[in-house]
Amino acid sequence: ARRYWVHVTLTPSNNQNIVVSENKRQVMYVHYQKHGSFFLVKDNYGCQYEGIKQNYFDGILGRPSITSGKHYWEVDVSGKSAWILGVYGPPSLQTTKFFAYGQFSKYQPINGYWVIGWQNQYISYEENSISLTPIVPPSCIGVFIDYEAGIVSFFSVTQHTCLIYKFSACSFAEEVFPYFNPMQCPKPMTICQMSC
Repeated sequence: ARRYWVHVTLTPSNNQNIVVSENKRQVMYVHYQKHGSFFLVKDNYGCQYEGIKQNYFDGILGRPSITSGKHYWEVDVSGKSAWILGVYGPPSLQTTKFFAYGQFSKYQPINGYWVIGWQNQYISYEENSISLTPIVPPSCIGVFIDYEAGIVSFFSVTQHTCLIYKFSACSFAEEVFPYFNPMQCPKPMTICQMSC
């Protein structure tokens, strides 16, 4: 898959809680707490959510958009206790399932998400979420998409490029994009230039 490596960058975020680095290769969550007419940054490095309502906001997209071919990129998730990443493509309104805001179940292929996530274990977001227990905690994830074959695969670079999960027979309506969601853990997600 590495021979199909592409240079992925992040698009700007319109979410005040998501910060993209100047070089467009790193994204992180920053908790803003409103105080009067000002927003204060609240440090939350332990990823503890005491007194904070869970808010599983949408993540951001990467570039380039994908409309054909094979593409591969790697993401450093070292030290993160929660994240979602993979591929997103706008679904048709006829197939979209609408869920209450904040539910993990929205991250499914029928809604345009071919992603996996991490919260103490790998999670594959399909019709029924599948938990996948890793041998070692992840620090670098490889994402591979074969557009024509309809395949999105995820690899643990930490474990010598071991396959974590594969979506097959994906039905891409049009262009799709790399997808990144740092969740509410403030440790950054970083797109690798080479191997992690």
